[in-house]
Amino acid sequence: MAAEQTGGRVRAASIIVGALLTVYVLGRNIPLPGVVLEAVFPVDRPQGLLGLLSTSRVSRLSIFALGLIPLYTPMACLEIAKLLFPALARWQIASARNFFRLNDYLRYTALVLAATQGYSVALGISQANNLIADTPGEFVVSVAGTCVGATALLIWLADRISLQGVVNGFWLLWAFTYIIARPAIGVQMLEIARNGGISQGSVLFVGLFVLAAHAAIVVLNFVLIDKPLALNDGESDADKALQARLASMAIIWPPLLAYFVLYLLDSLGGIYASVYPSWLRHGALAHAGLNGALIMLFCYAYSRRWRMNWQNVGDVFSEEGMKNTGAPMPFWLLGLVLIAVCAGGELVDRYFSLPFLSGGTVTVVTVTVVMGIFRSWRSAKPAAPPHASSFG
Repeated sequence: MAAEQTGGRVRAASIIVGALLTVYVLGRNIPLPGVVLEAVFPVDRPQGLLGLLSTSRVSRLSIFALGLIPLYTPMACLEIAKLLFPALARWQIASARNFFRLNDYLRYTALVLAATQGYSVALGISQANNLIADTPGEFVVSVAGTCVGATALLIWLADRISLQGVVNGFWLLWAFTYIIARPAIGVQMLEIARNGGISQGSVLFVGLFVLAAHAAIVVLNFVLIDKPLALNDGESDADKALQARLASMAIIWPPLLAYFVLYLLDSLGGIYASVYPSWLRHGALAHAGLNGALIMLFCYAYSRRWRMNWQNVGDVFSEEGMKNTGAPMPFWLLGLVLIAVCAGGELVDRYFSLPFLSGGTVTVVTVTVVMGIFRSWRSAKPAAPPHASSFG
């Protein structure tokens, strides 16, 4: 009876999560106030359910035009700060009050960033001809305010998803953004091949690489999360949830932090284009090499931090953790797999000159999130405690 009640709670939570994701999809199709969509997409706009799920172009001018960037930026800065200053990480987990106070600071910072980024987006759109229905001043103010409100809505959606205990809300929204775009990318790839823009052999190679990348991340999740959880079946649900969360962050954050650092460098390259070396731009071999070096560095930083702070909480990277969990995954092996997926994806983009990015980092996040959902369904138990936050 208890198992049936727990399974019923998970199913009910999954339905609520689905409803919240529907709100997110609808928001991606609501245009920014004052934008004349007919001037941007005069013809062949997708219709029906396919159009609703694959309107990547429309979403760039929707109320969620900024996406999760205002949230992701302070989160990435905080993660780097915790790696550089371990005392900050210890302070965060010392009490629930510290944990939620830091999350509140992240929220406030995200709203400020949404205002500044929304202002920049509105200013750029207002300078184009025939794209806005209002005066430039009114348009900029309304769009900046809309971006702040939309970011607040995303924070609320992420929190409500996390409270269901099925999966972390922020990471699910991140992954879902790309999951709903994948069918359109596949159709675009086949269309390019049919028109002779890329050979069938190249399509086959890219498809095999994407499949291999997904399989590699599945194996990482099994070795670092599923296998240790199976071997430590006697632990409490709270300890298992924390162990799964820590291991998931070790898979997700190193490539994301490397991407963040490279994004800052690429932004500098855009500002100082005349002096920025071409061999450091995205797609260059040195850029992919730097991406790999950063991933390995962040993998080492996470393994070092967990040896210091969480040796008794599912630390599968310490020697003791390896003996207890049976998951011999040193940081350098984790780094090599992530490098093959992420830096390898960048080289695939460079060699085949794809009109879109194959997304190694996106693959890491998406597969890890989806496996976390399946893990919750399979165990019929929440994957996170009820008070879990989206931004811990």
